[in-house]
Amino acid sequence: LGDMTLAMLAKLCPQLQYVDLSGLTGITDAGLLSLVESCEAGDGLFKVSLAGCINVTDNVVVALAKIHGGTLEVLNLDGCGKVTDASLAAIADDCLVLNELDVSKCA
Repeated sequence: LGDMTLAMLAKLCPQLQYVDLSGLTGITDAGLLSLVESCEAGDGLFKVSLAGCINVTDNVVVALAKIHGGTLEVLNLDGCGKVTDASLAAIADDCLVLNELDVSKCA
C-alpha cells in the first residue's frame, strides 16, 4: 500500500471514520494528507493508527488535528520518529475529544 492507493482510497471513501495504517512504511505525507483532507466530507475521523509509519511527519499530524480535532478520539503515533513537539502542541490545541494518545518512540 502506497501513496497512490491512499489517494484513490481518499477519493472513493470520503466517509471513513476509522483508519489503521499501522506498519505501512511506504506511505508518506503526500498520501496521508490527501486522505486526511478528503475524509472531512463525512462525519470526520474518530480513530487513526499510524503506528510504525516511519515517514509520517508533523505536517500530517498538524493537519489531522486541525481538520479532525473535533471528532478524533483515538490517535496512535507509536514509532513515528519524525513526529515532534509541534505535533503534540497541535493535538493539545485542537483535539478536544481525544481520550487515547500513543506517542511512544516519537522524536
